Amino acid sequence: MRTHKGAEMKLHLSIGEITLKSLSVAQLKNIETMTNGEYRNLLIHLYGLDEETVDAMPAREWLLLAKATASYSMAIPLAEIKNFCAGEDGPLTPGAAPTAPIADA
Repeated sequence: MRTHKGAEMKLHLSIGEITLKSLSVAQLKNIETMTNGEYRNLLIHLYGLDEETVDAMPAREWLLLAKATASYSMAIPLAEIKNFCAGEDGPLTPGAAPTAPIADA
């Protein structure tokens, strides 16, 4: 089985920088039978967060943390986990390329 030995991955969220942690094998086995609330409580405990902090997070960040944690625990390659965040930063790509000014005739 692949692992992330010595490899750390950090997520930069509105609540600060979070270093991903792995779930135990038992926790990982139980994810499929957990309710959303149970998984939420598991992540709150795993990362030492509180309810108020989690409630204040944007939903997309919470979903990113939840998905990245499960993937990290299953030893999904870090490059693939980083792709979860791809396109989140930076300005939007313009819809049309700017045109050059028309030269005087």
